[in-house]
Amino acid sequence: MWSLGCIMAELLAKEPLFNGKTEFDQIDKIFRTLGTPSAKIWPEFVELPGVKVNFVKQLYNKLRDKFPPTSFFGRPSLSEAGFDLLNKLLTYDPKKS
Repeated sequence: MWSLGCIMAELLAKEPLFNGKTEFDQIDKIFRTLGTPSAKIWPEFVELPGVKVNFVKQLYNKLRDKFPPTSFFGRPSLSEAGFDLLNKLLTYDPKKS
């Protein structure tokens, strides 16, 4: 499901959604856009290897900033239904996909 979300976003924006240069940069870009995962939204997250790395703590999902409901600046816009689909495809917890 995650891959479909990335493809959907890339088709809309005509550019990669999370264009990281390294694995760490890639994860950092994901966390800055979707928020840093926590045990609240993904209970098994704290058990994953490498979680002890200090990433920027982004508390909020900023995906809507990339895909506003309307745009006067040439950015891709996305309806509420489309945004809901994209947001659900890009959920962290694989059990919620």
